[in-house]
Order: sequence, then C-alpha cells, then structure tokens
Amino acid sequence: RFFLFDVAGESTDAVSTRLESRLSDFGFDVGETAARLRDLHRVENTYIATFQALGALGLLLGSAGLATVLVRNALEQRGELALLRAVGYAPRHLARMALVQNGALVGLGFLAGAVPALLAVAPTLLDRRGTVPLALVAVLLLALASIGLFVSWLAVGFVRRLPLLASLRSE
Repeated sequence: RFFLFDVAGESTDAVSTRLESRLSDFGFDVGETAARLRDLHRVENTYIATFQALGALGLLLGSAGLATVLVRNALEQRGELALLRAVGYAPRHLARMALVQNGALVGLGFLAGAVPALLAVAPTLLDRRGTVPLALVAVLLLALASIGLFVSWLAVGFVRRLPLLASLRSE
C-alpha cells in the first residue's frame, strides 16, 4: 500500500509528476512522508485530547462522589461526634479528627488507584527508555491529591456546622 522512493539525483517534483501521470489509473498518489506523518499524528492527538477530556470528566465525577461519601460518613458518625463534644472535646479537635480520617481514606484510595495504574503502564514506561514526562505525571498526581484534600476540607467544614448536641439529645 505504500512505496518509499529515494530520488537522489533527480528532482522530487519530476519523479512525483511522472509516477502520478503514469499510474493514475491505479489510484497512485504521491505525497511527502512528513505530511503523511503529520496527518497520522493529528489523528493520534485527537484521540489523546478526547481521552483527556473524558479523564477530566471522570475526575470531576469522582470528586463529587468522594465529597458525597465523606459527608455521608460524617452524618453517620454524628452520634459519636456529639458524644465526644459532650464530654469536652473542642470543635477544632473534632474537625482535626475528621480531617485525619478523611485524609486516610483519600490516601488509601489514591494508592489503590495509583499503584495499579503505574503497574498497568509499566511496560510502556520501560519501553520508552527514559522519555517519560515525569513532570506531567507529578503535576497530575499532585492535582489529584490536592483535589482529595480540598474535598476532605469541605467535608470537615460540614462536620463543624453539624448541630452535634441536638443530635445527642435526639438519640
């Protein structure tokens, strides 16, 4: 399907004109290799951009899901938090405990996702022989950790606003 010609000594335009005129009945089309590669890379880049957009959407949905789970966890622990508040724990201590608990959940989830992902792409990373964009990977992992901590902070803010003593009275 492809023919590669090295036209040393002759004009490239002359050879391409001759080939296209004599083989036009067979659908022969002459083009430069660089132009063909640019077209192929354009298609590849389109796929990459599509998967990046889907990944960003997944990150957004995952962050909303994480926030939901952390807030639900806080609501389920309302009775325990109220009891701790009743025996003298300050709201900042409760917030710190919730932040540590949420941070542990986020960290374990981060590891549960990052380790299999690194194992899945390890053959590709090893095959590239040092051309891995480590800065981009580091920025992405830092962004994921930051989003997890931000969502944890939002859940802690929700915990601080819970009417804990009223919750204790209702139980």
